[in-house]
Amino acid sequence: MESLNIAVIGASGVGKSSFVQRVLGLSRPPITNASSVRMVVDNVTYGVTLIELDLEYFELNPLQPIQWPKQINGHIVPRVDGALILYDVMNKESMKELPQTIAALTKSGLPAILVANKCDNPESERQVDSQRVASHEYFKSCVGVFNLSTSSPERARACLNATLKAAIAYRKGDLSPGTPMH
Repeated sequence: MESLNIAVIGASGVGKSSFVQRVLGLSRPPITNASSVRMVVDNVTYGVTLIELDLEYFELNPLQPIQWPKQINGHIVPRVDGALILYDVMNKESMKELPQTIAALTKSGLPAILVANKCDNPESERQVDSQRVASHEYFKSCVGVFNLSTSSPERARACLNATLKAAIAYRKGDLSPGTPMH
C-alpha cells in the first residue's frame, strides 16, 4: 500500500488538531503530531499520515524551497507529499507567515490547499475576509481553497480528499506546481 504524508500547517491555535480530529473522525484531538489512517482515493487504498506543524517550526525564505523540520518532539518528519495551510478567520495574526509559506511550498513543487478555519463564526465578527484572501495574488498558486466550520465535517473530508488527489497527481507528474485543479 502506498503512503501519503500531508502536512497540516498553521500558526498556533488555528485549529490544526481540531481539523485532524474532525477529518479522521477521532473522538478527541490527537495526542501526537502525526495521525495515520487508511483512506481510499479513486478506488486505491493509501496509508495517509497527517502531520501537524506549527509555523514556528519553519525558517521561511520565499525564494527557497521549503525547509522541513528534521524532527518534531523527537520524531523524524517523513517526506511530505502535500500541504494544508490553515488560518483562523477570527485572528488576522494567523495570516502573517502564510504568503512566505505558500511561496516556499510552490518553490518545492508541492501542492498546497488554503483552509479558512472557524468559518462558523458570523462574518461581522471575523478579523479576516476569507473571500478576499482566497482571491489574493499571494495565494493563486494554491490548488484549492476551502472554508471550514465545525458544523460541516464533510467539508473537512472533501478538503483532505482534494489534497490527496493533488498529492497523487503531483507524484505522478500530472500536475505542475501552482496549477489549480478546477
